[in-house]
Amino acid sequence: MYLAAVIDLFSRQVVGWSMQPHVQASLVTDALRMAWFGSLKVGRRYGRRFATQREVMDELIDWLTFYNQRLLHATLGWISPMKFEEKWHAGQAKKAA
Repeated sequence: MYLAAVIDLFSRQVVGWSMQPHVQASLVTDALRMAWFGSLKVGRRYGRRFATQREVMDELIDWLTFYNQRLLHATLGWISPMKFEEKWHAGQAKKAA
């Protein structure tokens, strides 16, 4: 299985991804499509074997949830991507008020 991920440079949040059993253009274009319509660490899974594609997908979704909601980033001031976006939006609301 191959993974293509799109990371938002502003918040460092994973905003699109695609997993397919081949390395073809659709791997990347599907990840980009997801990033326009929605808002893995390999080291943790290196060498791990999965019995089904569903197991891989479930594991990936769990990891992306962790990455976006709880993983702290130095470039964001040691907060998670979602917390960074929340703080930014709150700041924008204060500016508009």
